Parts: sequence; C-alpha cells; structure tokens
Amino acid sequence: MCRGGGNVTRTEPWEEQKPYLVSGFETAGELFDEGMPEYYSGDTVAGFTGAGTAAQTGIQDYVTGGRAAAQQTAAEDSLRRMMSGDVDDSKFNPVMDAMTRSVMGKLTSDMLPQVQENITQYIPGGGSRGDIVTANVTTSAAQKLADEVAKNRYAAYQDAQQLQASGGQLYPSIMGAPIQAYASLGDVGEQQRQLAQQRLDAGMDKYEYDSMAPRYNLQDYMANISGEYGGTTRAPSLMQSLIGGLI
Repeated sequence: MCRGGGNVTRTEPWEEQKPYLVSGFETAGELFDEGMPEYYSGDTVAGFTGAGTAAQTGIQDYVTGGRAAAQQTAAEDSLRRMMSGDVDDSKFNPVMDAMTRSVMGKLTSDMLPQVQENITQYIPGGGSRGDIVTANVTTSAAQKLADEVAKNRYAAYQDAQQLQASGGQLYPSIMGAPIQAYASLGDVGEQQRQLAQQRLDAGMDKYEYDSMAPRYNLQDYMANISGEYGGTTRAPSLMQSLIGGLI
C-alpha cells in the first residue's frame, strides 16, 4: 500500500534486456559528453577545371578585346555593301579598263594597220573613202566595246542583286553576333556567380551546423534514452473503486 490509497505496481524491463539498456544509456551519455562530430574540414565546393577557366578567359578576352569589334565592323561593312544592291565600281571598273585597253590595243596594233594596208592596196592615194573606212572600223570597234561593257555591267548588276538577297539572309546572324558574344560572356558570369553562391551556401551550412550542434546533440541523446523500458503504475484502492462506482 502507499499513501493516498491504491496499490503500486512496478514493472521492469526484461531481465535479459537490462544490461543492453544500461550499456546503451552509458554510451548515449558518453556521446552527449563528446558533443557533435566536427564539421567536415575539406573543400565542399569544387572549383572550375583548368579547361573551364581557360574557356572563360578566352571568351572574356575575345568579347572585350579589339579583335571581335574589328571583325564585327568589317562584317557589317561588307553586309552594308552587299545589301545596297549597287555594282561595286572599285572592282568592276578595273576589269572594264583592262578589257578596253585590250580591245583598243588590238584595234591599233592589228585591225587599223590591216585596214590601212587594204586601203593602200585597193584605194590608191587613200582619200576620203579611206578615212571613211578607217572611221567605220574604229566606230564598230568602239560600239562592240561599249556593248561588251554594258553586258558585263548588267551581269555585275545581277550579281549585286543576288548579293543583296544573300545579305538579307545573313543580316540576322551578323547583326546578332555581338548579342551572342555578350550572351556567352553572360554565361561565364553566371557560372562564376553560381560558384560564388555555392561557396556562400557552404559557409552558411557550416555556420548553421556549428550553431545548432548542441541542440542536435541533445536531441540525439534524448532520443537514445527515451522508450518504454518499465515504470511504476498505481492501481485504485477498494474505497476509490467503490466511490468511483457510485459516482
């Protein structure tokens, strides 16, 4: 019997279980006294590889250096000429000049001497008829030359129109090249930002671990010693049972 009435019943763990429970409690106390394990001291974030760093440096140097700007300017200038649809006289005129010199050279060195020889042979003394023949030959050669120049210029014009159409197709890629280059530079910046953020996250994880270690240690300890391993229960007395029945 105990004070307050009722019977006290004490239950204990199974006898074979007791040594293991005692050992477990002792080990839990030792672990609690030791505290939480130390935080991993090695690197927690992998840095960029040599190849990755080289690629980033290459992109940065190319985009921010003068080479990319010079290439873009040259490409835009070429595109501007292509899309004008005009014949490039700087290339056309030298070709026509060379053809003119060739025709006129042949006229003066071959054709006119032959004409003059024929005049001398068939028109003794030459006269106005010889001048007319010479003029006709010269005019005919000049007309053929003019026709050839016109034909070649028309062909050059058609080529210019085709280049203009091609330029229209190239326009998006050429004008978008700087955007793509800066997008690549932005990718490099994002990679660097992500690595920096990972290092910050690792530092915050370490801070949280250090600040919460005592609490986690206590939680582990309480979890290790908690459980239904026996206890004491109180059974109501006869008087308490009778009173409870009346109520």
